[in-house]
Amino acid sequence: MKLSLIFTDTPNLKALRPYDIYRTYFEFPDSVLSQPDYENKFLTIVESIGQLTRAYLHVSCKQLGWHNKKIASLQLPPVDWKESIRENFFISAIGYETVIFPFQFRALRIMRPASPKFTQFQPASRNGKTFRPLKDCLSMPQQVKLDNSEQQNYVQTLDNLARLCLELLAPDLYYDWHYAGINPFWYDKSFVTEFNKRAKIRNKGNRVYIGDAKPPQNKQQNKKANFGQIYFIQQGDNGAIKIGYSTNPEKRLQTLRTASPLPLRILKIIVGGKTKEKDLHRQFAHLQMDGEWFQSTPELLEYIATLPENES
Repeated sequence: MKLSLIFTDTPNLKALRPYDIYRTYFEFPDSVLSQPDYENKFLTIVESIGQLTRAYLHVSCKQLGWHNKKIASLQLPPVDWKESIRENFFISAIGYETVIFPFQFRALRIMRPASPKFTQFQPASRNGKTFRPLKDCLSMPQQVKLDNSEQQNYVQTLDNLARLCLELLAPDLYYDWHYAGINPFWYDKSFVTEFNKRAKIRNKGNRVYIGDAKPPQNKQQNKKANFGQIYFIQQGDNGAIKIGYSTNPEKRLQTLRTASPLPLRILKIIVGGKTKEKDLHRQFAHLQMDGEWFQSTPELLEYIATLPENES
């Protein structure tokens, strides 16, 4: 099940255009629905997130019957994007990781954090230096250097939220999730890219690039979007199925085999590019375990069986 977190500058979502709404997602196993009092636990999670952000917060979750549910938040004065753009690109993050194949990393991202300053987590220079990935910038709460009570309270709230989420991740039948740590104030480059895309719409084509994002290579992107092959690779006889894109599925299979403790086999290969791959991921999102791996269900197997054999 997927929890959708919606961060905005105003409480009225209907008054906003799509490029003024920012979303982050966090997935929990469907088996969490069998836990006692799971609805109250999710409500506690989103209320805790509301106390960590300066933005207006709404949440959606199909399984919980929530659609743009408004959550009480600090609602501190928003920072105008024209005057202080980079304020939008910092997040508070909680990370989780698995220790068995296929190795996964999952992060709960909280936008517009109401975080105090932490000298330990000052962002790296943006002048041409490579940023480290989030999973390499996490610390366990007891390792965070605290200079005042404000920092202590913020870290404690993050830690409590992290442990409650871990409790709901525990029933996952496919992965053994572990608490990887927190980062109360991380510069998220993915939101720089997202901002640039939205700026193109907002400014009607007069695009201004922020940070170190570069203009996309349109020809290459279009080629990947429309050409290549989509493969369906399964672990063992009844294991998870990977739906992916490659120009050489056989070579991709050999690469995956080197890191898999289980035998892998190709179920089907069809013509398709990145666009087709994304369409399939959306179509079977309710079966998604993590990344490109999906549950092996009769529904998915029947769909694969209907595809033309070795279409080329």
